[in-house]
Amino acid sequence: MVTRTLQVLLRVALLVALVASTALFLDYANGAPAFCGGGGGCAAVKQSAFSHVAGVSLPTIGLLAFAVLFAAALIVSKPIHAKLLAGLLVPGALLALALVAIQLIVVRAICPWCMLVDGSTVVAAVTAVFLARREPEVEPWLLRFGWLVAGLVAVAAPWSWGGSPVVTVELPAPLAALQHEGVADIVMFTDFECPYCRKLHLGVHARIAENPDRFRIVRFMAPLPFHKAADPAARAYVCAPEASREAMADKLYGADFGAMLGDETRPAVVADTVVEEAIVGLAGELGLERVAFQECMGALATKKKVESEFALYKSLELPGLPTTYIDDKRIVGADLKGFEQALGGSDLRAMYALLGVVITLAAAASLFRAGAAPQTSEPGRDIPPA
Repeated sequence: MVTRTLQVLLRVALLVALVASTALFLDYANGAPAFCGGGGGCAAVKQSAFSHVAGVSLPTIGLLAFAVLFAAALIVSKPIHAKLLAGLLVPGALLALALVAIQLIVVRAICPWCMLVDGSTVVAAVTAVFLARREPEVEPWLLRFGWLVAGLVAVAAPWSWGGSPVVTVELPAPLAALQHEGVADIVMFTDFECPYCRKLHLGVHARIAENPDRFRIVRFMAPLPFHKAADPAARAYVCAPEASREAMADKLYGADFGAMLGDETRPAVVADTVVEEAIVGLAGELGLERVAFQECMGALATKKKVESEFALYKSLELPGLPTTYIDDKRIVGADLKGFEQALGGSDLRAMYALLGVVITLAAAASLFRAGAAPQTSEPGRDIPPA
């Protein structure tokens, strides 16, 4: 039973390292992390000189290495196999300890997922050393196939749950003040001419229409200077009464500003006037009084409000448009999958539960299987199972 336990512990440690390496690989590849948070220790370690070797990220190296080591752990059937595995893992454990020291002493920041990789590597190495001194048990192929499935799930699960990065952040004070109990607060920095903002709106609008009482949308205007229609569109949104604001947003996201502008060589002032007149027409379609609406769009207070919201966008140094906050989750770009994940709130917990069940089943099947057949290390000599 001791040998069995060591074999199971080795595989579990390598599976944990494989999961953590996959999560880190995705965070590095996506740029915006889904697993390790948007700042703090994870960001500090990632930005340090120790996160890459010859231009290749450590998570990439770890993902490949642990995939190979885990596969090797499934085919250990002789003492020499266990010794070779220990020979690979012991240097890996020493490197892991060195990386922990670098985090603590040099970078002075802790990446939790990196620590999980390093700790699992040390556990796997120690286990492999003890296993190398014993006669390994050869499992039935069906059990080893089950472990292989567990390994595939360990890689696939983070890919499925973290393919679209959703960053948990500490909300900036101006946004934290907008939060309400009992609803999902959706705060969006947007530009009505931005194609990615338009794409996101289509998905968000459809999602909210399913259960409008669950959501509350607050839009901050961030009209980019190179979008000629963005500023008048932003002023139109600000001028729309609360009851008509979502309908106005639908109109503005769906407007053909190219057709409104016509000749793109027009001076900016002329283009602004042409778009403004067309937008006033959209307001008329919503039953709003055109003259009053046009006066609001030209009012100094309206322009100041748009300017202040754009200044907030710049002061927060956000990565681009659209940037959306759902409570304390931040989604960048037209990331509808990320939007759904942020609304779900329990996606990662579901992933952890799935991995826990899969690993537990594989471990239990190996530990409590029927007695192993006698194994032979030398011709004519039976070795009783441990």
